[in-house]
Amino acid sequence: MLDLAHSTYSLGTNEQYWDRQLRGDEPCTILLAMEVEWGNRYAVLEDATKIAAVRGSAKVLVSGLSASGAHSLAIDLQRLRRLTNDQSPWLWVNLAEDHQDIRSEIFVETC
Repeated sequence: MLDLAHSTYSLGTNEQYWDRQLRGDEPCTILLAMEVEWGNRYAVLEDATKIAAVRGSAKVLVSGLSASGAHSLAIDLQRLRRLTNDQSPWLWVNLAEDHQDIRSEIFVETC
């Protein structure tokens, strides 16, 4: 589902892990969810929707849109976070193909 995810999987044998999970002692959580999409705005939004749907401590999105596309996407990403009530911080890095627009934004405002 995601390009990269880091979680709190427990150590030990498979049996020990599932015993702890099914007792509820150590719920597994996603610490970092990451998506990288070099396509158009709509392809990037599709991947952004994936990280919005995951309950994770932090999210990272990397894209490669032009300056004008990146400006619109920044607005769309903030709107997506609000609409999905995502309280996790997001780091968005855009590396434009023409290298004329390289930007990063952190979205941490509460929804």
